[in-house]
Amino acid sequence: MSPGYIYYANPAIADLRAFWRVYVSVERIGDALNFWSRGLRAAKRLVGDRFHAKIASMPILYPRRDAIVFYLEDLDEDAVAAFGRVLSGDRAPVSRFTRHIAPGVGIAHEPNAAQAAGSPVSFGQHRASVLAQLLSDEILYAADFDIVAAENLVRNGINPRAIYRNVESMEGGS
Repeated sequence: MSPGYIYYANPAIADLRAFWRVYVSVERIGDALNFWSRGLRAAKRLVGDRFHAKIASMPILYPRRDAIVFYLEDLDEDAVAAFGRVLSGDRAPVSRFTRHIAPGVGIAHEPNAAQAAGSPVSFGQHRASVLAQLLSDEILYAADFDIVAAENLVRNGINPRAIYRNVESMEGGS
């Protein structure tokens, strides 16, 4: 659970294995409820009760690139993108670590917990810590940086060709 968020989860679906995150960037808390209710209805149409979601609950948390997050199971990326486009509307920027699919909406794989130093971390924490290591490596291995960077990303479970995806997606995965 994230501090400052209201979390939606169907108690009958305790075994949800989130694979995708859909991030909705919102400037003002007053706009968030519209995106939230639209997203809940769209998620129920797409996957029934097999999703979780959270919304930032305090005005001080806005603007925020992850004001609303939907957690979905392993679906086709096109279906996830179509779901995300339903949430489009706010022109707020999305994280550069995500795949931008519509104004104010980005998607990404759930970080692989096994790749995240053995403890659950947020998507942003995971990608930012790897990026920080890459910046350090760039200084040490400038001549071979492309090779070192790709190896580091793969070692940390990130697809080097699409950093919003996990490494498992490199060879015909989701």
